[in-house]
Amino acid sequence: MRDFWKIVKPVGRYMGLEFKYGDDQRRVINAPEREAIFYGLDLWQYPCKITGNPIILAQFNFAEPPWEETIEEITPEMLVFFFALVLLGC
Repeated sequence: MRDFWKIVKPVGRYMGLEFKYGDDQRRVINAPEREAIFYGLDLWQYPCKITGNPIILAQFNFAEPPWEETIEEITPEMLVFFFALVLLGC
């Protein structure tokens, strides 16, 4: 947690690139009234119960070259579910 501030620190310009949009988004997300939403407990501290079967988001065979057909398709619905799972903790 010592370096956590680096995630929310504004970038500004870096190596000739403008990061204003990302800085604006972080400023909105890190507003004091929203801080409690994002800075609650660490993810592993939320009590959870498994309520269903595991869902395979992707499978990789590291013994084979990474051709497109070796990676299962990840749908937007799967990503939304995964991020909701991570952000909500259960």
